[in-house]
Amino acid sequence: MEPLVLALVASLATAQEAEVVVGPTPGVPTLSLASAIALALEKNFSLRDSTAAVASARWQETAARAQFYPSVSPIYLRSDERWVFGFDVSQRLPWSGGTLVATGRHSSEPTVEAPFPRSTDLRLLLSQPLLRGFGPNASFYDLTNAKRARIGQERSLALARQQLAVQVAAVFYSVIAQRQLIEVAGQSYERTEGLRRASEARLQVGMASKLDVYRAELQSAQARESMVRSQAGLQAALELFRGILALPLGDPVEPEAAALPGTRPAAC
Repeated sequence: MEPLVLALVASLATAQEAEVVVGPTPGVPTLSLASAIALALEKNFSLRDSTAAVASARWQETAARAQFYPSVSPIYLRSDERWVFGFDVSQRLPWSGGTLVATGRHSSEPTVEAPFPRSTDLRLLLSQPLLRGFGPNASFYDLTNAKRARIGQERSLALARQQLAVQVAAVFYSVIAQRQLIEVAGQSYERTEGLRRASEARLQVGMASKLDVYRAELQSAQARESMVRSQAGLQAALELFRGILALPLGDPVEPEAAALPGTRPAAC
């Protein structure tokens, strides 16, 4: 794991100062923040695309550099009357940008009545473009661009890894926050339900009006609605958490129980 990712995990772990810690669903597998980031760096689909782009850029750089390596092509031909073997060697010159080609052939025609039934042919050809220019700037143009593309893709990959770590941490603590919101909404619903029952009891003995009961029922309904919204928000946060980790559908994994990072006092 990269140093910046490790520093992010360490800073978030040391900053956890919450009063209430709400756990995950009982019986489901859980992941810590560090494990979730490591899993996302391994399986996230967007990150895999960036990794493939880096590999492609490296192959293109290798292909551009291979132009300056010798290329050897062997040749062998045989028939009833003649057989030939030889080779072709070509290489692009690094500084002039030209191409040097060497060819060699050895042929034999045993059925032909001639003073020399065997012959050898050696050729050396230098091809130099005149309009493209001389020097390393012209000859290494493709290789330089391939190197720049590879460096750019590697930087994009490093940035994508860092952004993914931040996104995983944000989604991880979003689930923790939704759990605590459900806890708070449940406590609020219990209080409003108690207030509603107390208002109904007071109405029966003439110590409260029907309007007080209606207010208590409205507060209870609002608390119930808030609890339902918090539960829906938790499910959405869990799906986003599993999606960013590229987990299969139906995987019940959840973030482990953790505390939200405490708010640091502003520096004077």
